[in-house]
Amino acid sequence: MSFEGERKTLTEIYKSQRKRTGKSKYLLSVNAQIYGATDNTLDVKIVFVRNRNNKKKWIGFISTDLSLSEEEIIALYGKCWSIEVFFKVCKS
Repeated sequence: MSFEGERKTLTEIYKSQRKRTGKSKYLLSVNAQIYGATDNTLDVKIVFVRNRNNKKKWIGFISTDLSLSEEEIIALYGKCWSIEVFFKVCKS
């Protein structure tokens, strides 16, 4: 699924697509383009996952490496989040 030429928010993309059913690690994955301030574009993959703290909400992960699988993107964001939490604890 691609949204080239259409400008939509993450919420609009999420609501317009059919979600995966069952015990999948992610709810939805789409390829899209994001626009910069000067209307230049960048191809991205957006992976929507369920928020662990609130099952009715979702989180969108964006990757510029289109060759990564959805599971790899989720794992990389998980590692980055652990580092962010570590830095926050060190600062406080």
